[in-house]
Amino acid sequence: GGRSGGDDGHGGGGGRDSAPSSSASARDDAVSALDRRLSRGIAAQEARAAHLELLVSDMCAQVGAVSRTLSQMSEVQRMFQERSQRTLLANLEQAQARMRDQVAKAVGGAA
Repeated sequence: GGRSGGDDGHGGGGGRDSAPSSSASARDDAVSALDRRLSRGIAAQEARAAHLELLVSDMCAQVGAVSRTLSQMSEVQRMFQERSQRTLLANLEQAQARMRDQVAKAVGGAA
């Protein structure tokens, strides 16, 4: 009697085991699907990170090139300013010399 009830319980348990077994299988399938999606997501993130790393590397190279260009430009500008100043000083010296000559002529002519 009692054993029969136990057998029924076990039999019922067996019936319940088949449902959990299918839900466990469904759960395993869902976990596998999530694992695949996660793996794809991680791979996509790694690809994006590699692409960003490449972009940053390219940008660093471009910044270096711009810095070199600016440095060269400032050097050219400095040389141009020095030449301009030398030219201006030479012109001023010539103008002063002409003024001295004119003053000397004027003073000499007045005397």
